[in-house]
Amino acid sequence: MTKNAKRNQSARMLRLARQGTDVLALSPTVAAGRMMRLAAQRPAAAATALGNMGLEKVTTFGQAWMAMVSAGMQAQFKFAVSMWMPRTPGSARSANDRAGSDLTDAIVSMASSAMQPLHVRVKRNAGKRKRG
Repeated sequence: MTKNAKRNQSARMLRLARQGTDVLALSPTVAAGRMMRLAAQRPAAAATALGNMGLEKVTTFGQAWMAMVSAGMQAQFKFAVSMWMPRTPGSARSANDRAGSDLTDAIVSMASSAMQPLHVRVKRNAGKRKRG
């Protein structure tokens, strides 16, 4: 793996860690704020708001799932193509090194794809909470 590829992989892993930390740190405060707003509302309005929250969670999960599936399919395609590509005899990287780095890239890509919709939704909800 070249220096540039290692740097890119490290940057993607760091971004994933930051997004995960944001989600873990902001989710409890957002949930607590929403529950307090629900408790202050009339029962009918609270039921509607609770239904909307449930719909939002299902939609976000679906977006994360589809992004993860898409990243997984791209990784499988990339792996399949690499199996058919001719190996260069003078290549310094062995097939095992390449397969290991490709697997790591695929895992990071899938996790990042799944985390992105969650991160966007949590940051948006935290921003709404600060404004209103």
